[in-house]
Amino acid sequence: MTMSDGGRRVLEHVLADDVTLRADPGFSLSQTWHMHADVCSFISAQIYQGRLTNHSSCQQQTTALGTGLRWVAAHHHGNSTQSPEEADLIAAEIGRLIGTPWTNQKGEVNALTANDLMVVAPYNDRARVIRDRLVRDAHTAGCPWAPWTRR
Repeated sequence: MTMSDGGRRVLEHVLADDVTLRADPGFSLSQTWHMHADVCSFISAQIYQGRLTNHSSCQQQTTALGTGLRWVAAHHHGNSTQSPEEADLIAAEIGRLIGTPWTNQKGEVNALTANDLMVVAPYNDRARVIRDRLVRDAHTAGCPWAPWTRR
């Protein structure tokens, strides 16, 4: 059994016959203080059956390139669990964001750094390829994903 198999089995056990997480007390978050509504609404609909809201202070958060999720197509062939092409696109997008102004939930404007960003990947192999690509990049080498390289 691989880690992904184990994770899938745990999730199937937790979900049982439900499509999303149940609203049992203590089981799921009802409000986030970190996600802008443009991100929170997607997460809420996909995982929390619409029950997750964001604190009103999150509405102030913005970047020079806007807020929300983005779809960037990575063209490759046969890379089912990892993709160097995808890692290059992610590094390029992060490179476009670094140094641009962003407003935090207190209304303070600062230059965006890689430490302000998070990359989420669905497979261990994919996460490893993305992490390795970001660690090699001078703009992102000292960022939150760097500790993943320690074994």
